[in-house]
Amino acid sequence: MIQILTYAAIVIFILVSIVRVRHWASSPFHLRWEIYPVYHEKGKEYGGSYYEELNWWEKPRNPTLMGTLKYMLAEIFLVRGLWKNQRKLWYASFPFHFGLYLLCAFIVLLLIGAIIEAFGSIVSAASAKELIVLITYLTTITGFAGLIMGLAGATGLLIMRAVVEDLRLYSSFVDYFNLVFFIALFASWLITCITYGQMHDFSLARNYAADLITLRAAGNPGLAFSVSLLLLDLMLIYLPFTYMLHPLAKYFLYHNVKWDDKPNTAGGPLEQKVESALQKPISWSAPHIRGDGRKTWQDVIDEEVE
Repeated sequence: MIQILTYAAIVIFILVSIVRVRHWASSPFHLRWEIYPVYHEKGKEYGGSYYEELNWWEKPRNPTLMGTLKYMLAEIFLVRGLWKNQRKLWYASFPFHFGLYLLCAFIVLLLIGAIIEAFGSIVSAASAKELIVLITYLTTITGFAGLIMGLAGATGLLIMRAVVEDLRLYSSFVDYFNLVFFIALFASWLITCITYGQMHDFSLARNYAADLITLRAAGNPGLAFSVSLLLLDLMLIYLPFTYMLHPLAKYFLYHNVKWDDKPNTAGGPLEQKVESALQKPISWSAPHIRGDGRKTWQDVIDEEVE
């Protein structure tokens, strides 16, 4: 039964994530902000745009991938935005997020080990093959480090949201529920890893993953492992329906909103997007718009200003 739930959780997580990403990718044309530094432009690290150049359309553009990578890697792995703007929150948020990244690496290593075992080799620290020994140790290190950092970070975030007034004012029931869910998940897996001999090197989890890959029926993994697995399956089902899928949404926020500086040329794809957006109905009832749900943005533009 638990194995069927795991298959279902994986399928639901992937399908719902794809649907949400497609929704973001097909969202209407955004309002271009053009007030943020565009890190793929050389010499514009602190704001500005190539549109400020005299006769910019006559000059070649020289975007730099390194500028984008430097910003994004620091934002993703170091949570630089919080470090600069909410330093106290960073001390809890960083271990939580970095713990999740380590657990992602752990899952990849666990699956590699499971595939190796599916082909008949034993993955353990006693193996004669150096690569298998390395995979075993890296799996153990990333697994325990990820669980410990994730648990510490989630607990810290929960305490801060409950204690710090500024955070408490903006925290909803869902925020607390999500953190309690993560704490229960991390704590359950840590207890299982400590109390189960086969989980000291995650061999039981690796065997379970191998059974999933080969479509074999898994044996009885025990109560503690089953409870931990149940929490993980429920998290996989719950996660894509929440705002916690924001790491995927951030791509569109940065690349399609903050940093989108492609020129709007006659007959180009951007012009087509603008024309499509202008045909959308508007229900904004402000006096200078007077939208009724039938009027389009194009109608608003064509109206005379009173």
